[in-house]
Amino acid sequence: MAASLVLLVGCSGSQDTADAPRPSTSTGTQSPTSAEGHNGAVKCADRPGPSDADKQYGEGTYRVPEDMCPGTYSTLGAVDASAGRCSIANDSANPGAEVKARYIPAGEMATFEVELADEQIKISKNCEPWLRVE
Repeated sequence: MAASLVLLVGCSGSQDTADAPRPSTSTGTQSPTSAEGHNGAVKCADRPGPSDADKQYGEGTYRVPEDMCPGTYSTLGAVDASAGRCSIANDSANPGAEVKARYIPAGEMATFEVELADEQIKISKNCEPWLRVE
């Protein structure tokens, strides 16, 4: 008679926010959401873990793909018209990389395409949350 041993390892129902992904550099705060994995990284197509579909991105610098997956992101624009525009831009250390930036006033919905080649995405303060839409 053969005996078998099954070891089940899992996560509890609660999430430890100490392992939550944080922007690489930030002067603001980032709200943890269900899009965070146990190792602090969000799931992109090639990695296991929860998706970043429900994650909100605020002020800070995010590494692609560790903190932010490639895809299309959308915002409702600047939070406060008197505080200036909201901005988002890529930041790549690769010489010759295409520089992409968007400057969005209050009340104007905008989208931004994040690509793997972007390496990092910088989001300014005064932005409504950026959400992945594709």
